[in-house]
Amino acid sequence: CYAEWKDEQLPLYEPLIWTLQVVSLCMRHARTLEDRCPACQRTQSVIRSHTRLGQCAYCQTWLGTVAPADAGPSPETLEWQTWVWQALEELRGAGMSSEVLAWEPFFQQLRRGCATRGEQSRLADLAGVARGQLAVWLRRTHTPTFKSILEFCYVCNVTPLQVLTGDLVPLKRVLQAGTPCRVPPPRRPYRAVNQERCRTRIEAILDGQKEPLGYTQLAAQLGYSSTALRYHFPQECARLSQQIKEYRRQRKEQRVAQARDEIRQAARTLHAQGVYPSQNKVGEMLPNPNVFLQPEARATLHGLWQELGWDRANFVAP
Repeated sequence: CYAEWKDEQLPLYEPLIWTLQVVSLCMRHARTLEDRCPACQRTQSVIRSHTRLGQCAYCQTWLGTVAPADAGPSPETLEWQTWVWQALEELRGAGMSSEVLAWEPFFQQLRRGCATRGEQSRLADLAGVARGQLAVWLRRTHTPTFKSILEFCYVCNVTPLQVLTGDLVPLKRVLQAGTPCRVPPPRRPYRAVNQERCRTRIEAILDGQKEPLGYTQLAAQLGYSSTALRYHFPQECARLSQQIKEYRRQRKEQRVAQARDEIRQAARTLHAQGVYPSQNKVGEMLPNPNVFLQPEARATLHGLWQELGWDRANFVAP
C-alpha cells in the first residue's frame, strides 16, 4: 500500500482498520499485512509521534519496499478476511449513522436467541465454543475478545450488527439445521520451539553481541509467542527485561542530553542575533521540533531564558 501511494503521489496514512489484530490481510492486494521492518525486523507500534509515516520507528527504513510475491492467502483465509472486512464496515456504517454502539445488547440478544432448553448447549457445539465458555459470555462474568466474537458470528452465519439489532433469523436457521454454516477460520499452526536457536539468540543479546531486546520483541522476531519463550526460558526472559529497561533508560538520558545541547546552541544563536529565543523559533532550528513534548526540553529552554536575561512578558531583552 505504501509503495502504491508513493508511486501515485497520494498521501501516506495508516488506515485505522490496520490497528485491529483480527485484520491480517489487505483486501486490495490480497497480501498479508506486515507489522515488522524488513531491515531490523522490529515490530512497528500502532501510534508513533516521532517518526515519519512509512518509515520504521527504530531504524527509519522505508517500509514501502515491495516484498517478493508469495503464494497468497489460502481460500479459507481469504473467505474469512473478506467476511471480517464486511462485518467491520457494517459496524462502522451503523456507528456513523447512530449513537456509539454498545456491546451489552449483543449478549442480551444472544441470550434471547437461545432461550429454549438445550439451545445454548447446541449453539456452543455448533460454534466450536466450550459450553461453559459461552455460558460465562451470556452471564457477563467474562467478556470475550473482539476476535472471538467475530469468529463466533462467522461460523453461525450472522454478523455482529445483526445480533446487536436483534435480527437472529440466520442464527435460528443454523440451530434448526444442526450444522455450522462455515468451518472456523484457520488458526496459526502450532510451532515447536527450537530451543537451541532461541538460546543462541538470547545469549547473544545478554552478552552484548546483539542490540538489547525485550523477550516479547525477541519472540516476535523468532516467530513464537512471548508466553512460549517465557515458559522455556523464564530466568533468561527476566534478565532480558531488566537489560532492556536499563538500555532504554540510558538511551533516554542520551537523547535528553543531546536535545539539551541542541536547544542551548539554537537559543544562544538566536540570542546573539537579538532575536527572542521562543519555543517556536528554537524548534524551527532543531532536527526534531517535537522534542518540546518532553518536560526536560521545556525546562532547559525556560532556564536559558533566565540565564540570557529575556523578559518573557515583553519578548525583549532588558
